[in-house]
Amino acid sequence: MTIQERLEEMLQDPVFSLVKKKKPNFAENIVPVKGDVAEIKLGLSDEDWNMITNEVDIIFHVAATTRFDEALRISTMINIRGTREAVLLGKDCQKLKSFVYVSTTYSTATQANVDKEVMERFYPCPLPPELMVDMAENIDDERMDAIEANLIKGYPNTYTFTKSIAEEVVRSRAGDMPTCIIRPAVVISSYREPVPGWADASCAFGASG
Repeated sequence: MTIQERLEEMLQDPVFSLVKKKKPNFAENIVPVKGDVAEIKLGLSDEDWNMITNEVDIIFHVAATTRFDEALRISTMINIRGTREAVLLGKDCQKLKSFVYVSTTYSTATQANVDKEVMERFYPCPLPPELMVDMAENIDDERMDAIEANLIKGYPNTYTFTKSIAEEVVRSRAGDMPTCIIRPAVVISSYREPVPGWADASCAFGASG
């Protein structure tokens, strides 16, 4: 399936029903690009990277693996290194007005924070992001699996561990880039659109938050 075909399939989702009624040709303004968040430069071609940095003024970085049992290497490449590459993309954008990183409330879900209120501030990072990325890039799978339990100690899973480090990526690399971090708790059904109580079936049985 091509990226254009994937886009057309996605736009059949009921969540777009209202915007279709109000602006039937809205899809003409959507330009899909081929990429992979786990790769350097998000797997984007030079042409697409340049197009984005010349034209885009708002970035929502939502991509992540939300599997609680994801291998630490994969989770690191997607959630930590992918966030680093997204920040670099944002800093290259000539017209950027806002970079929005979607984290999770559970980035602070450590044993030490049980029964404590999650505040709107940065929390201590369990490991330097570049150290974690370097290990994921250079240590073999067997060794990574062997040290995983010690690395994520205090966190319930690789998801919350890597999302915590990803916040440090944003904090330390954003500089003067206009940045916002959102920490949703549990993602539930819709409030209003396309209808109250609607939920995407593809997300109904996975991790939420």
